[in-house]
Amino acid sequence: MVRSTWNRRIYISALSNAAAICRQEYGYLVWGVNNETHEVLGTKFNYRADVKGEPLGHYLARQLKPDIVFSFHEVDFDNKRVVLLEIPGAKNVLTFFDGMRYIRIGSSKVSVAKYPDREAHLFEVLSNKEKTIDSIESEYQDLTFERLFTYYAGRGISLKF
Repeated sequence: MVRSTWNRRIYISALSNAAAICRQEYGYLVWGVNNETHEVLGTKFNYRADVKGEPLGHYLARQLKPDIVFSFHEVDFDNKRVVLLEIPGAKNVLTFFDGMRYIRIGSSKVSVAKYPDREAHLFEVLSNKEKTIDSIESEYQDLTFERLFTYYAGRGISLKF
């Protein structure tokens, strides 16, 4: 049985939200690898165990809002067992765990509400308001086909319709 106070559970929210900020599709939590040296040590962590009388996967899914499809993977590396939890990055809204939303700052997991600037940045990312090449307004608003033809002609490119 996994301890009922499984201390890594809120990492799911933190990693999901951090993946979104970094514009990554997934975040990961790994058991069996040393954090500092990255040496593969192996783990006895049992992700199929029960927490508070229900399977860990169901317990975690029930606590998450919105419903994200996370998955556990198990591999054998040099005869050492490694477990990986793959967590989708937040998409349209922040990922909550047990009614709270978390984020990673360095190697720490913290309530994102305590960091309003980071929270605002995350909301920008999730609402696609962050400035990208697609969303930055041109400094030239008097764009015409004549300007376009002139621009390309200056580079030796002929446009034909």
